[in-house]
Amino acid sequence: MKTGLDEGLIPEKIVGITEFSGLLLHYVEWTDKTKQHELIPSEIMAQRFPQLVIKFYEQHVETTSLFQEMPSSFLKS
Repeated sequence: MKTGLDEGLIPEKIVGITEFSGLLLHYVEWTDKTKQHELIPSEIMAQRFPQLVIKFYEQHVETTSLFQEMPSSFLKS
């Protein structure tokens, strides 16, 4: 599958993710604003632009404290 990466385009950011037929895809916005956003396999993005992938997940994944989620009876000895 040929992508904007093959044309030398540089991704600016990942704006979304989706799954299709078991393949995780990142929806990428290019630095060249004249080009349309494009779905790029996550494996390719993780290999070539790991910092963009990390930044996307840091901005979109919520974390909670493990101790807030545990019942208080579980924490007692």
